[in-house]
Amino acid sequence: MVKKIIKTVIGQKRITAMKQVIKYVKDIQYLHSNPRIKVGEDTVLYQKYSQKGKHVFFGYYDISQFDVEEERMLVHCLDKKADAHRDMADLGYYKVGSGEYTRFASTQAWCWQQGARLRWHPFEKDYVLYNDVDKNSYVARLYNLAENRTVSTYCDAFYDVSPDFSYALSLNFSRLQRLRPGYGYSVLPDKTVKDVAPNDDGIFYIDIHNNEKKILVSLADLASDVSDPNVDQHYINHISISPDGKRFMFFHIWTLKGDSHWRTRLCVYSFVDGKVDVLENKARVSHYDWKNNDELLVTCWDEKKDQYYCIYNTENKNKTILENKYLNHDGHPSIFGKERYFISDTYPLLHGMQTVFEYDLKSCVYRPLIHLYSDARLFEEKRCDLHPRVSQSEKYITIDTTCEEGCKQEILIKNWRNI
Repeated sequence: MVKKIIKTVIGQKRITAMKQVIKYVKDIQYLHSNPRIKVGEDTVLYQKYSQKGKHVFFGYYDISQFDVEEERMLVHCLDKKADAHRDMADLGYYKVGSGEYTRFASTQAWCWQQGARLRWHPFEKDYVLYNDVDKNSYVARLYNLAENRTVSTYCDAFYDVSPDFSYALSLNFSRLQRLRPGYGYSVLPDKTVKDVAPNDDGIFYIDIHNNEKKILVSLADLASDVSDPNVDQHYINHISISPDGKRFMFFHIWTLKGDSHWRTRLCVYSFVDGKVDVLENKARVSHYDWKNNDELLVTCWDEKKDQYYCIYNTENKNKTILENKYLNHDGHPSIFGKERYFISDTYPLLHGMQTVFEYDLKSCVYRPLIHLYSDARLFEEKRCDLHPRVSQSEKYITIDTTCEEGCKQEILIKNWRNI
């Protein structure tokens, strides 16, 4: 009863903020005698990329940050006190080695966790893609860095793009932001506020050549076989196209009435038969990566809130849990090394420290690469997950971090296997 009164008088946001400040003070005491960055054995901390008083970050881990030559790495740059609802984010790139920064555009369509889904074109040099707002609509832009101009503007924002650049997939970014702050965009109002599972909303297919879109998977269809009596609203997040472009995975999520928690289903759509298969509907799926065209590496939470990594086979729907005492925390995995290894990270653990690590799927060997402090003053949607990303050649690993100065910055380490 007392807790409810305090929450009503002070407000949950202020209570959370006070808790984070207290945590930060405790962390600082620890950091007086311990490093904010601790590099693992054989790991080389190559370069840091930051700007005074600004956040510099890439965003999610499921997109390549480097160009083909691995000479430039894309970033978002914004003021320390930026508001995703009203402020623009600058888009630019750093030269690897020299650290020279070049700004090329700005956008209204960005969020703290996934940025503007900024990425390089799948195969055209000097071309980048990013989401923006144009005439009260979310759009995607194709920008030519060599000519400093926008080449094309597409009819909706892109969530993911096919490897051959023939199609893109999208969703309602305003609905996503409302139901999962930090992952969608808040510039434009969500017109589906009162809809539990709209028939005309869900996953959209965009024909890039014709610049036309159609609904591919509706929320109404997904919700039709959900019997949960506590359902509040349904939405989509985390769309990821397979390496061959013939299918894609996504999370079907629904919020619960009077509850801050949610339920998830891991789904895969096949362009071959046009059907949606549900791979997981009991455990709460969290993060993912395609291991190959048929298998997915996924992190999960069970009903007891225990966390683990597992591999799903999309053909036979088998699930294999990776049994290892170190793989007991949620993270953001990326497969590399011809499917033998993956890198991932942890959320802040003791004293606010996070770890980026490598795991050998063949020998089951866990290797910590770097430990970084996570500033407790950035929390909820503004938090900074490490989101480690491996470059195409597997030479570099980049990380978003708040280990220094209370702002997001980029850290680049050399993959010890390629030194």
